[in-house]
Amino acid sequence: MPEPRFDTYIWAEIAFENETGEGSIQNVGPGGLFVRSSTICRTGDEVRLSFEGLDGETVEVAGVIWWTKHNLGGRGPGLHGFGVRLMASSGNYRSLLRTLSHPRWRPARQSFAV
Repeated sequence: MPEPRFDTYIWAEIAFENETGEGSIQNVGPGGLFVRSSTICRTGDEVRLSFEGLDGETVEVAGVIWWTKHNLGGRGPGLHGFGVRLMASSGNYRSLLRTLSHPRWRPARQSFAV
């Protein structure tokens, strides 16, 4: 059976190198996620994402920018996005998956990887 992918909308703080920004985690699957943001990252950059977990605690995960997309359209000009390959050793990967499995963080539909 394929591993689940979760469509989400979780506001997150983004930190890489000496820069910070904000964005929304919009899709999460085994080992990776998609972040929509006006923050511009480069492929290969290490990144940390922080967001509020179910109990109000801060959840932080680390990863590497795997790919980028520019000018996604939608609300506001110049909105970009990037795929993150998560590092399971980041310490909170399991917490991220547990949080995302809760209906609070998902839109009405859920998709599954093929």
